[in-house]
Amino acid sequence: ISWQDVRDNLEENEAAIEFVVSETDEVSYYSAEILRKDYDQPQHVFLFAQKNEDTSLKNMSVYDNDRLYKKTWGKIEKYLKGCNDVYFAPVGEFYRIGMEYLPVNDSDRVNDIYNMHRLSSTKSLAGRKDGKQKKTKMTSAALYGGLDYNLDSENMEYYAYAMQTGLRGSSSVNLSNSRNIQDMSWGYLRGTADEVTSISGILEEMKCKTDLYTGGEGVEESFKMLDDKSPQVIHVATHGFF
Repeated sequence: ISWQDVRDNLEENEAAIEFVVSETDEVSYYSAEILRKDYDQPQHVFLFAQKNEDTSLKNMSVYDNDRLYKKTWGKIEKYLKGCNDVYFAPVGEFYRIGMEYLPVNDSDRVNDIYNMHRLSSTKSLAGRKDGKQKKTKMTSAALYGGLDYNLDSENMEYYAYAMQTGLRGSSSVNLSNSRNIQDMSWGYLRGTADEVTSISGILEEMKCKTDLYTGGEGVEESFKMLDDKSPQVIHVATHGFF
């Protein structure tokens, strides 16, 4: 797959961005390769250099101000004029960051301006048929959020059995009340329970059959059980581990 294959599958109002990083022992250099349908070649944009001991990209404060936006999307935005959809593939420390949710100003985030699509690689766009995929009516979804990442073996076996036998709902876990979430080795992700509950409400209004998995229900067996149900959408609000 070549960059020409990716470009030829883009629409006029779309852009594909592959973030790249080159590293030395001391410094990482972040750049972006940008494609639009009318480009004769990818546009290379240098973003910033960062010392490897600098931990600022791992700090949640990136969502509190526009500093990282100015170092990334701010340098790219002139290439995105007329774009509705932006497809991008992160790299390096960008995997730790919701690049699509960085603040642009006091009221807007990147995803308020563009339809953002995170990819593992922009080469996946080369496999699209007839440009953008047609929208289909959503009829089924599975949502994971507000999960317990530190079940002991006994509780893990219980939830695995519950998934396999259909005994869900007999014992629910409210993490915020039942334990000190700060003591968990894999921290409870605040907001993810609200996230999937909110999405569930939206989907149910759309007459979409929705299965919601929270607390200890996020075990391997519950995910495997989806094989028979074949939901159109699987939404997982969880940690990422690389």
